[in-house]
Amino acid sequence: RFDMLPLSLMHLCSLHGNIDRFAFSVIVRLSATDFNDIKSIWFGKTLIRNVAALTYEQADAILSDEDPNAIATTAKLCAGGFVSKNLISQLKQQLLMLTDFARFRKRFRAETGALELQSSE
Repeated sequence: RFDMLPLSLMHLCSLHGNIDRFAFSVIVRLSATDFNDIKSIWFGKTLIRNVAALTYEQADAILSDEDPNAIATTAKLCAGGFVSKNLISQLKQQLLMLTDFARFRKRFRAETGALELQSSE
């Protein structure tokens, strides 16, 4: 495994669960029915707290109504830890919304002539 950042920077920059981080945020409010309809945009300094640092496998388990804790890791300060049962339904709702948005953006890019590169990786 080759990390992109030194370990000390990786811990400082990562969005670990339940740890406050200073950030520069962009908050874009979109119409719930039309993702092209931008209601407002805000840029600013924020303090953010990630409630669950999920792995891709855990996010997929939540979307598939499976237990994300069946594949949780016990390693400290890394994604993939225990997910509170109280959070799972809220996380699923947010993951579904992000999935819808990602599909919309992918379709939009294809319809507007985005460059698509094939890779063997």
